Amino acid sequence: MRPCCWLTFGLLFGPAVALLGLLPLAYHTLLIGGDKSATIGMRLMDVEVRTWTGARPGYVQAGVQTALFYLSIAVLTPLILLVALFNERCRCLHDLLCGAVVIRAGRI
Repeated sequence: MRPCCWLTFGLLFGPAVALLGLLPLAYHTLLIGGDKSATIGMRLMDVEVRTWTGARPGYVQAGVQTALFYLSIAVLTPLILLVALFNERCRCLHDLLCGAVVIRAGRI
């Protein structure tokens, strides 16, 4: 191969990795903020995300919840589990911070 091809591949590698890192954030935000308010796995388990008032979350709230989820998992993994086990509604830390509730879909 010619040297310019190697240089181009090296320059495109950084942005490609950054875009792959944003893929899970986009997946959760678009599906939780969508009309079903649940990811594919959540749909299989018959659960969905709602706001504290019972409405479906918008894309902004879903994005905040997803970002808080990934940040809290990266930094405070044991704390997330402890918060869910010891609060009255069994809500995780990121749900508490963004005002979301995860419920069974058949209960509405």
